[in-house]
Amino acid sequence: MNEAKFNHRQGVRVYCWEMEHPAYRLLDPTARALLIELRALESLTGSALVSLSVRDARKRLNVTQRPVERAFKALEAHGWIKESNGGTGRRRVVLLKSPLPASPGAVGEADE
Repeated sequence: MNEAKFNHRQGVRVYCWEMEHPAYRLLDPTARALLIELRALESLTGSALVSLSVRDARKRLNVTQRPVERAFKALEAHGWIKESNGGTGRRRVVLLKSPLPASPGAVGEADE
């Protein structure tokens, strides 16, 4: 089977422990949706280093520019991505990460 076709059929994974993590619970719906879109790009490219412009993110999420910019900032602030220096203009190049698993009962605690 052609690898490119196979990659388009792969899903996006969000683990239960990630969804219960305070770093995920504190994200607004736009930031959560952007995380899913970034993970979809990761699945397509096979690399945790992905590139997405603000314009393309706006189209994918069907929102305006300001919520997309806030979502990128929130994902970085909560440890889901690390911005790389490889972007040009408004294209963001980010390294996808996952925060460390939370300790039991940590949902709702203050951000570190």
